[in-house]
Amino acid sequence: METTIYARKAEWIGLFGLILSFLFSCLIFLIAYFCQSEAIYIEGWHLFFGTFLWLLLILHSRQKRMAAEEEMFSPKENVSSEKSLFEGEGDDPFSARTGLAFLEKWVVPFSTLFLGIAFIVVGAFLFMRLIKQGERPSIQNAPLSAAFLGGFAFFSLLFAKYSLGMSRQKQWRSLRAGGSYLFMNAVVCFLGCVSLALYNLEIAWPEKYLAYSIPLLMAILGIEMLLNLLLDIYRPRIAGQEVHPPYDSRFLDLCAGSKSLLKTAAHTLDYQFGFKVSETWFYRFLEKAILPLLVFQFLALYLIHCIVIVHPEDQAVLERFGRPLENQILQPGIHFKWPWPIDKVYHYPTGRILTLKVPEDHEEETPSKKHVHSHSHGKEHKEEHKKEILLFTKEHGHQDDYFLVAHETTDKNSAESVPVNLLAVDAILQYRIQNILDYSYRHAYPDHLLEGIAFRELTCFLASTNMKDLLSTRRLEICKELQQKIQARCDQHRLGIQMVAFLICNVHPPVETSAEFEAVLGAMEQKETKILEADKYKNQILPLAQAQAEEMIIQAKTYLAEKEMQTSAQAKAFENYSQAYSKGNTLYILRKYLKILEQNLQEHRLYIIDVKDTQKEVNILNLEEKLSSDLLQLDFNHKEENK
Repeated sequence: METTIYARKAEWIGLFGLILSFLFSCLIFLIAYFCQSEAIYIEGWHLFFGTFLWLLLILHSRQKRMAAEEEMFSPKENVSSEKSLFEGEGDDPFSARTGLAFLEKWVVPFSTLFLGIAFIVVGAFLFMRLIKQGERPSIQNAPLSAAFLGGFAFFSLLFAKYSLGMSRQKQWRSLRAGGSYLFMNAVVCFLGCVSLALYNLEIAWPEKYLAYSIPLLMAILGIEMLLNLLLDIYRPRIAGQEVHPPYDSRFLDLCAGSKSLLKTAAHTLDYQFGFKVSETWFYRFLEKAILPLLVFQFLALYLIHCIVIVHPEDQAVLERFGRPLENQILQPGIHFKWPWPIDKVYHYPTGRILTLKVPEDHEEETPSKKHVHSHSHGKEHKEEHKKEILLFTKEHGHQDDYFLVAHETTDKNSAESVPVNLLAVDAILQYRIQNILDYSYRHAYPDHLLEGIAFRELTCFLASTNMKDLLSTRRLEICKELQQKIQARCDQHRLGIQMVAFLICNVHPPVETSAEFEAVLGAMEQKETKILEADKYKNQILPLAQAQAEEMIIQAKTYLAEKEMQTSAQAKAFENYSQAYSKGNTLYILRKYLKILEQNLQEHRLYIIDVKDTQKEVNILNLEEKLSSDLLQLDFNHKEENK
């Protein structure tokens, strides 16, 4: 009778836990909607899954109670083993005892499998959602949300401790699963309350880390449930042994503090292997020796701090009670010191070339990643080369720092001309630590001071430098001059560094003026193109004109010489003709007449006609062109007859 009363009370406690989990999860979802906190939203899912756990716990407790009541009120029958071949053959298939066996054999394992997979899938989904989300919106109403979460944590903790306290009794052992799960939810709600309170104080990282931790916790619980289910299949079944349901998390039970670590491990091994591991000599020896072993391990780890290993490219400063020992600059090698807190050692990469970006990109780099060593591994260099190429004509996701750069105006009377330009400039400063004591103790943040000095010198220098000089081949001279100025300023502040190089990497106008800047560059390129085309035409036309002039001069000289020779020859011929005519004019005239006939009638057909007695006789001469006599004598008829 007492068993049924205990079981019924466990059902009522489980029902109250189910209602509490469901109600609190709905309220947490509502709070997450109003405050825009990802950690609170994920905790709502975490608490909501507890309703399924309480529901499974209620069903299991109710079926146990019904089986106990049935066994209590049913008549006792003594059935010998000879009446049935198999155990339980005579049981009623609709009895509560059969239902309990069915529930523990099928319903509980499959429900645990569903819960384990759900925990893993939902946890992975929420974790990936956080990664892909990027920048989160600011949290609203943080103090009010923190107050509500604190109240939820308080009431959940009270009910969880009450359930865990009752679960120490064997009759209410089933409440342990729900109580430990609700205890963990109370802890997470309390952490959410603290993180929102810190967020109100402008400390945002606890809320961010809590949002990433809850999905990992859900995935761990899911994996543990699946492992419990798998191990439960292979455990030996012993009559009268208390059944440990697979949905009951030992990890949460350990976190709730109901048992110690050794007792939890011993109970787990006892349940899994079917014998008392806690009664073996090894467990008793381990229970006695665990504390000395832990103390010895702690002392060994503590004494290891007496050994200092300085890497080949580093140097270290030894502090004793907070004061540096000037004569104890540790060189590369193995050294010994007093343990903490007597001696402390701080390592500095004095043999490495450190790189600092000017101006510093506060959005992409964290304070721990300001320095990039020049001897980084090859994988890091490959990752840098795989970065997307950025164009100044497009937005590239980070805020540029613009500098005033001087500009020479061609029209001094123009009111629209401005003697300055805005340019986005990125520079790389490379240096090495020269004086380790000055670098580490004269200034609290030497890297910040170095970045400020470089930024100041760069700003002042660009304000007095022409933009054309910065964009042309004088950039290297400008970099060397800036390096000397930064080194002089660092020496003045006794910063303890040696400048290696200062390089201006990227120079471009604002993105908003990219179209106009490209138009100006295009006009300048067109101007240069026209000048080159004119030079090309000049180089082509001048030699051609010179050659033509020389050719005309040579032709004129040739013509002059030819005319002079012809004139002299004609004069000489006239003298000869005059002499010949004077000696025999008739013969001379006849010869000239015949020569003219010879020259003019040489290529013409001549017809000789008898002009005597023209009155008596008429000569008819056919001047038409005729075929050759050979062609007229061809016999075409003879050839046709032969065919």
